[in-house]
Amino acid sequence: MIIAGSGGEELPIFPLFGGSNAWRSGKFPKPWDHEREAIYGFLSRSGFSVSGQELPDEDLIRSKTDISFVAGALDGILGGTADDADEVSKAILGHIRTVLRQVDEANLSVFYQSLVDHNALSMADVLMEDISNDQSIDHEKLRILFRWIARNAPDREAVKSSIAVLGMFPGNADRDLFVLLGKHDEFTLFCAVALQNSLGNAEAELWNLAQSVDGWGRVQLVERLRDTADPEIKRWLVRGGFRNSIMDEYLAYIAATTGDLVGQLNGRLDSELLDGAAGILIALIDGGPAEGIEDFDQAPQAASLFLQAVSGREASCEQLLAAAKLRAFAGRWPQIFNPRPAGRMRI
Repeated sequence: MIIAGSGGEELPIFPLFGGSNAWRSGKFPKPWDHEREAIYGFLSRSGFSVSGQELPDEDLIRSKTDISFVAGALDGILGGTADDADEVSKAILGHIRTVLRQVDEANLSVFYQSLVDHNALSMADVLMEDISNDQSIDHEKLRILFRWIARNAPDREAVKSSIAVLGMFPGNADRDLFVLLGKHDEFTLFCAVALQNSLGNAEAELWNLAQSVDGWGRVQLVERLRDTADPEIKRWLVRGGFRNSIMDEYLAYIAATTGDLVGQLNGRLDSELLDGAAGILIALIDGGPAEGIEDFDQAPQAASLFLQAVSGREASCEQLLAAAKLRAFAGRWPQIFNPRPAGRMRI
C-alpha cells in the first residue's frame, strides 16, 4: 500500500496549490487546546534517551481508564484489527475527504477527534487500504495534512495514525520524523512499519532504532530483524540485543537462532559474548510468551559449548546462574539435551 505518482515516481513534497494559504504553508488551525504540547516537539527536546518517558498526554489517558500501561504495551499485547475497523475507517476517510475539500477549524476538529477517539492499531491497516483504493483523494494534500498532524498533535493516537499514513509514501522524505518518533516505545511499532513501507529495505534503520529503545519498541524491532543475514546485527543480538525492559524471554529465541549462538560460541570467546549467551540460555529455560529451550534445536550444542567455555575461566554471576540452570534443566528433561548421540551434552 504505497502511494506514488502515475509513473511510479515519488510524489513531490509541499507543492504550491492554488487556493487556501493553509495548503501552501502546511499550517492549519489547531483543533485542540493551544496550550497543549505537541508530542513531536516534546520528544525533539527530550534528547536521545526517550524510550519510555511519560508523554504529555499521559494525564488525559489516565483519566479515561483505571488501567495503566507502560509505553507500547497496549499495542504490543492487545493490539490487532478491531471488528468495527471497516466502519471506523470509512468514517475517518469521509472526514479526510471533507478536510481536503474545505480545510477549516470545524472540519479539522471533527476529523482530528475521529483519530483521537479510536485506537490507531485497531484500524490503521484498513484505513491505509481504503486510502490506497480511493482514487478521488488528493495524495499531495493528504501528505501535507498528516505530516502537520504528526509534527503538531498532542494526542498519541492521532500521531500513530499519521505515521501509518505517511509511511504509505515511498522515499526517505519522512525518515527523520519516523526515526525521532520511533525512539519512544509508544510509537516504535508504527515507525518500524512506516520505515519498511516507505524505504523497502529498512534493515539498517530498524537496527539503529532498536539500539535506541529498550521496552516494547526493542521487542517490536528485533522481531522484524529475525531474518537478517548481517553478521554485525547477528553479533549484536547475541551480545545484548535480546535484552529489554519487558521480558528477555520475548527475544531470546531470535537471538539464539538468528544470531547463531552456536556459531558464535564456536568462535572467539570473551566476557561480553558469554554474558549474552548466559542471558539467552536463562531466558530460554525460564520460558514465557515466546519460544523456549524446547524449541531451540541447537540447545544441546549451545549448552555444551557454553559450559565448556565458562568452566575454564572466571565466570560472572550471570554465567554461573546459567550453568546452574542448565545442569538442573538437563537432569529434569534429559531428552531436550540428548535427542540423539551427536547432540549429547557433557556436564
